[in-house]
Amino acid sequence: MMWGPYYWQAGMGWWMIIPAIFWIALLAAIIWGVARLTRGGGASGGQQITQAPPGPTANEILDQRFARGEIDAQTYDAMRERLAGGRPRGTSTQGE
Repeated sequence: MMWGPYYWQAGMGWWMIIPAIFWIALLAAIIWGVARLTRGGGASGGQQITQAPPGPTANEILDQRFARGEIDAQTYDAMRERLAGGRPRGTSTQGE
């Protein structure tokens, strides 16, 4: 058997690399599979649908606008009534 610089040139050592590549690929596939399952990928293909956090309500926005001085008290009261389901005072709909 040749052990030296001619060992690889003679093609004797290349067959030893194939099992190493196989085991490395198998180990990588196992690690990938375990990581995918533990992250909740499962059958959904790894895509998780996340719901956006709820934003401020209309009443909170109205309160903030009033606090910043963007609207006056009359407008604030009218919008507050409208959000509560009533009509603002002093307005009427057609047909009444």
